[in-house]
Amino acid sequence: MFTSLIRRAAKQVSPTVATFISIIALAGGLMLPSGALAVGPSSVSIGAVSPGTSVDAGTSVSFTASTANVTTPVFSVTDSFGGSTVIPASINSSTGSFSWTPAVGDIGSHTLTVTATGIEGTPTDFVVITVVDPAVANVASESELRAALLDPIKTTINITANVAGITQTVAVERAVTINGGGHSLSFTGLETAVPYDDGVAIVAAATVNNLVVNAGLATPAAWVGTYAIQVFNTTATLNNVTATRGNGGILVNNSTVTLTGAINVSSNGFGGVETSGASPSLNVGAATFTNTSEAYGLPTLWEDGTTGTEIINHEAFTRVIKGAQYQYYLVETNSRQPQAITFADPADQTYGDATSIILAPTASSGLTVTLGVTGDCSVTGFTVSFSDAGSCTVTASQSGDSTYAPATNVVQSFTIAPRAITVNATTAGKVYDRTNTSPELPTLFAGTIASGDVAVYSQTYASVNVDNGIVINPLVTINGNPANPNYAITYNASSGSITRAPLTPTANADDKVYDGDASAEATASVTPISGDTVTASVGAANFDTKDVGVGKLVNVTGITLGGAQEGNYYLTTTAATTTAEIEKAPLTAEVTVSDKVYDNTTTGTITARVATGLVLGEVVTINGGTAVFDTEHVGVGKTVSVTELNLVPDAVSANYSLTDSDSTTASITARPITVTAQANSKVYDGIDTSVVNAAVTSMLGLAAGDTATFTQTYDAVDVGTAIAMSPTDTDVVNDGNDGDNYSVIYVPANVGTITKKALTITAVDKTKVYGDANPVAAATYSGFVDGEDETDLDTDVTLVIVANSQTDVNNHPITAFGATSGNYLITHVNGNLSITKRPITVTVNASNKVYDRNTTAAATLTPNGLLFGDAVTASHTGATFDTQNVGSGKTVTTVGVALGGADAGNYSVAATATGVADVTARPLNVTATANTKVYGAADSAFSYTSDIVSGDSFSGALGRVAGENVGTYAMNVGTLSAGSNYDTIALTSANLSITPASLTVTADNKSKTYGAANPALTVSYGAFQNGDDENDLDTQPTASTLAVTGSNAGLWDITPAGGISDNYSFVYATGTLTINKANQVITFGSLTNKSFGSADFTVTASSDSLLSVAFTATGACTVTGNSVHLTTKGLCSITATQVGDTNWNAATSVGQSFTVIDNTIPVISLTGSATETVFLGSTYTDAGATATDDVDGVLSGSIVTVNPVDTNTAGTYTVTYNVSDSSSNAAIQVTRTVEVVARRSSGGGGSNRATPATPAVPGVSPAIPAVPQGRVLGASLYSFSDDITVGSTGGDVTELQSILITGGFLKITAPTGFYGPMTIAAVKLYQAAHGIPATGYVGPLTLAALNLEGTPALTSAQQLTSLFAQLKVLQDKLKQITGN
Repeated sequence: MFTSLIRRAAKQVSPTVATFISIIALAGGLMLPSGALAVGPSSVSIGAVSPGTSVDAGTSVSFTASTANVTTPVFSVTDSFGGSTVIPASINSSTGSFSWTPAVGDIGSHTLTVTATGIEGTPTDFVVITVVDPAVANVASESELRAALLDPIKTTINITANVAGITQTVAVERAVTINGGGHSLSFTGLETAVPYDDGVAIVAAATVNNLVVNAGLATPAAWVGTYAIQVFNTTATLNNVTATRGNGGILVNNSTVTLTGAINVSSNGFGGVETSGASPSLNVGAATFTNTSEAYGLPTLWEDGTTGTEIINHEAFTRVIKGAQYQYYLVETNSRQPQAITFADPADQTYGDATSIILAPTASSGLTVTLGVTGDCSVTGFTVSFSDAGSCTVTASQSGDSTYAPATNVVQSFTIAPRAITVNATTAGKVYDRTNTSPELPTLFAGTIASGDVAVYSQTYASVNVDNGIVINPLVTINGNPANPNYAITYNASSGSITRAPLTPTANADDKVYDGDASAEATASVTPISGDTVTASVGAANFDTKDVGVGKLVNVTGITLGGAQEGNYYLTTTAATTTAEIEKAPLTAEVTVSDKVYDNTTTGTITARVATGLVLGEVVTINGGTAVFDTEHVGVGKTVSVTELNLVPDAVSANYSLTDSDSTTASITARPITVTAQANSKVYDGIDTSVVNAAVTSMLGLAAGDTATFTQTYDAVDVGTAIAMSPTDTDVVNDGNDGDNYSVIYVPANVGTITKKALTITAVDKTKVYGDANPVAAATYSGFVDGEDETDLDTDVTLVIVANSQTDVNNHPITAFGATSGNYLITHVNGNLSITKRPITVTVNASNKVYDRNTTAAATLTPNGLLFGDAVTASHTGATFDTQNVGSGKTVTTVGVALGGADAGNYSVAATATGVADVTARPLNVTATANTKVYGAADSAFSYTSDIVSGDSFSGALGRVAGENVGTYAMNVGTLSAGSNYDTIALTSANLSITPASLTVTADNKSKTYGAANPALTVSYGAFQNGDDENDLDTQPTASTLAVTGSNAGLWDITPAGGISDNYSFVYATGTLTINKANQVITFGSLTNKSFGSADFTVTASSDSLLSVAFTATGACTVTGNSVHLTTKGLCSITATQVGDTNWNAATSVGQSFTVIDNTIPVISLTGSATETVFLGSTYTDAGATATDDVDGVLSGSIVTVNPVDTNTAGTYTVTYNVSDSSSNAAIQVTRTVEVVARRSSGGGGSNRATPATPAVPGVSPAIPAVPQGRVLGASLYSFSDDITVGSTGGDVTELQSILITGGFLKITAPTGFYGPMTIAAVKLYQAAHGIPATGYVGPLTLAALNLEGTPALTSAQQLTSLFAQLKVLQDKLKQITGN
């Protein structure tokens, strides 16, 4: 059923739709014959094609078309293939039998469509037949390839897939073209293949395109004689070929081969392409090579022979002779021998030990190595210099020469380490100054400062505040840098003390108001060091009396310190005085004022006065005063200001100051008045306002100075008489208070009149165009009051227009009448209707013309838009095109357009009108004139004649047949044009003749070094023409010279000759070969450092010229011949030179340096005894020491002496002597021991005064002061006279501290001369030990005791203890020197 429906549908539609329906049938599972998708009375089908749908050219193909229609159709056939040999006769029009033998030109795909005409729907069917070339084989496997190579009919083989696993040679033994299509032939096992071991062997003329041949050798560098491609005894062209993984890529064996396109010969063991045999020829001029395996000895091309003629067009390569071969390299450096650099790793350095090192890199080629550096260094020759700590990277390079390729750079590096030193802080003490600076300097304990560097030492406290045992940190700034990167610095801290600073307070008292009391408010202040926060607090403050006064004395007591830095200070006193003022106490008065009625004044009446603010019940009297209200206006509790009050003077009032003003309150009440309406008459205005105001009619009028305007209104707004009028209660009296100062009564009256208002009604003027309907009439109104319009009239206006659509152009009246109103007196005014002309258009009927270089046009006009029956005509005064140029539908403009006829007066028209017409192109003939030029010259402008319209001109120029070689070329139209106003140019041609150009060939000047092979000789060309270069010559000129490798230095001619070219005539110019002297290089090894005093030694250097080398020396040595003698310490520099001869240039001098080291320490000798004893209070002068050094000589002036001896303090002191020579060799420290002892009493005798405790000895804990016993007085006494207290300084304090230190009461090493907290504590101990009250204040009792004191002599036990302490110090010093 489904099939039947489909077939019925197919009969009722077009063939195309029928085919679509048939496809649906197939999708539904129907089985239809091939080529007969729709079977029915109106369908055609093509039967089986014989021998098939793919057929060789020259082989006949046939089929039969048929239809099931009862009507016999007429068959015809068409072919989609361009140039097909299918003809109408190829098919029998009645039987549908088709027969056709395709030709070679029919190779391709043919769509043959058979059409059956004469039956319903004219159905069609088609078949696709592919005609193939019998000489072409498409292969995708090894077997298909070998079969195609054996088939003599196949002249072209297309490889359509990669073929792998080939184990035997593929031989090409007949003329054939192989197209690889970019596919590959991959071989395996060719190392052992017999009898042939190449990949592809070409032994007959062949062309190979776009093919990859992989010989597949596991180790291409192992010679087995295998090539990816071998061409043997034949000719071949290889285009876009890759030959890889063989011993060689391509072997040209006694054959002529042309390589074109991209040739890749990478990954072969011995090179790319080889020529061999009796007479091979390889043309590489049109090939672009790739060879990633190229290296020295592995060329891209090579000849087995040195004729140099087997490979032609090799200019892109570098050619060298190696053994019995010419070798060709893509990369020039691959044609030279490799070389390697030997470069030892330099030793690391320490900053300050040296400023340079000498390196000795070498190249295996013997060529000179060049050094370059980066980092913290520089290089000159082989000497690397450095001035700071850091790192240095040295790169050794050798750029090669004509024999050797550039060497691979060798990079070495070394570091310049910072110099190590140790700096120790020195113990110190000071009075608080808010800084961390120390009065002492640190010392350099270990290491040395490098020569030339400047070191500045300083040290700082870790805290700026008062304390003992504060850490002191040292610092050294080297060359202005506190963190100099050239040094690694170790710092050792020390400790010290900071004592309190004195402050003296000042006071400031506040002024106060008299309060019957003498107490004062005061503050105290101190002036600490800038930046510190220290405050002072007051205990009490009082005025001298309680009464008023200026500059009164204030006594301030009980002052104490506070604030963040209070602990760093002490007060010199706790009391201070200042001055301040006691001001009079203020009094105020309370005043009473009476109320009043509003009278437009502010005057008030005072009824009472009372004083307030008295102290302790005191009494004063107040009189006088003036009262003024704040305003004159009505109000309750209004503010009243009272001024000019007076205080009656007496003893009590002297301490008071009266405020002579006060403020109180009182009331002002409203003023009553009566207001009555007044008569008024007006014209109707629709509102109730009156131009006459109401009036005040009461007996009590406005207050003096006030004014008022009282408005009134009508009770009705329409026209009438005796209309009631009322005063308004919204008006405000001009009293400055919006009338609130008054109480008003309003009285109305019937005294108003309103009359009619004038109103004008005007008909509005109208216009219309002739033939249009009348417009709607309208009127305007003038005189209505605000808010009213025509709807407020009793009767509205009537408007009449006397005209219709047929009325002629003119003015016609619009009549107005009939309006009435009770409130208005009305006037009517007529209007006007104006009828204007009706605008129309015209049609411009313009004629076409041929281009004639003017804009004149011919045209007639037809009116448009006339009313039926009207008689109107149109005319113009002239017509023109928009431009003179050729164009279709160009605008034609007519001017002076006018209308005529009986009804023309009712119409108007524009003065201009436009239409369209064509201006066609004009024919144009041109005749060219013959011309000549020299090859390479620019074409001159070609001349010609023409029949162009006078005044027009051409653009562009005549052209010619392309070509710049010598010959004859026909001219053509080229770019010549007269523009779009003309037809295509009809040209009568002529010829351009080109003659040869002159070309100058100059032999290039060359140079070489004496003894070297001649450089390649080249030529330079003068101006080529047309972008030519030497490769465009038929034969290029060559250059030659008589000079050879061994020729002497001088100038030699280079002669060019042999150039051939059709486009050029040659002019030759001779060049010059310059042979220069050869350079020589000195080899001079590095030298090791020597110790001063070492024996003379010899140095050795040589030149590669074999000429003798001379030496010179500077610095700490001399040289005679090659013998070196050391003269002092320091740097010795030796320079090797060779001045050259007639064949050799002077060599670059080579310098080597070494250091003559001073290793001997200086010796210090004491002047005088190693031990000295002096008495307390005497003077000690040190005898000093001397120092000598074997290099620096006498160093006595450089000795650093540390002399701590204090003859005011008993004890054992060590004086130290140190010195270093200029090489920082430190001498062994030498010391002198100095004992400061007390003098024995000259008179002896006992005393009943207490003896202080044993004085402190280094290393021994001091004892607590003993109970008072007798003691021996010293021979010399100190006389104290003045009291000593906290903050005191000077000689008295110094002597006091000396006595306290000697007595063991004060635990400091030496007097400071400042009376601070530690001295206070020691005085208290002293006072307690001597039975004096322990106040810490040195007054008369303590002074008397001190004046009896002398300097006690040391007991035997104390002297022994001191000696042991000195011995311990000496032992420590010895350990430092010997290390034991």
